[in-house]
Amino acid sequence: MRDKWQIDTFFIPGFHIASSTDVIANPHQCMPTIMFCNPNGVLYETFALQTEWVKFYTQKGINVFLWNYWGIGRNKGFTSPRKIMQDGEDILEYLIKEKGCLKIGIHGYSMGGAVACHLAKTQNVDMIIADRTFSSLGSMVKALYGKHLFRLFSFFTFCWWNLWNDEKYLFANCYKLIACDPMDEIVIESCSLKQGLTNL
Repeated sequence: MRDKWQIDTFFIPGFHIASSTDVIANPHQCMPTIMFCNPNGVLYETFALQTEWVKFYTQKGINVFLWNYWGIGRNKGFTSPRKIMQDGEDILEYLIKEKGCLKIGIHGYSMGGAVACHLAKTQNVDMIIADRTFSSLGSMVKALYGKHLFRLFSFFTFCWWNLWNDEKYLFANCYKLIACDPMDEIVIESCSLKQGLTNL
């Protein structure tokens, strides 16, 4: 990685149903891979207990790649949007060059949706799922805490913490899917990615 710190990751191969005549030197090359990007502060180890998404993908023959952000779990350092995005780019490069993955999708949940939108806009991926994701952090601050705190947030963070997911999602050149929950208490409807796209 760019800062020479290792990132804690976990690769789960999908189930491959092969005929007796199949000979596959590298199954990753013929099986799609999903890179799962966690919500803020959530460990990938959580999926040992909440296995719905892992089972969904692997039982369909799709590899799953899990990872933790900086400062989370066994990872050193402090997290920031810039570092998360850079790590996402490095991991994508690793999956392509080292694992030989040819088809890669990004499933980003909440904060992970910002990573998915960034990679879809700046890198070559086949698909993204923006799952219960916000349009921008600024919109969340404004909706949850009011316009005065939003102005303070904008002043101190300017653009590096705002994460304009709606624009990145809109101009990404790949298959795209938005999943949202109108009853979500964290990413409320008015600041969701879906609403942000509607307002563009």
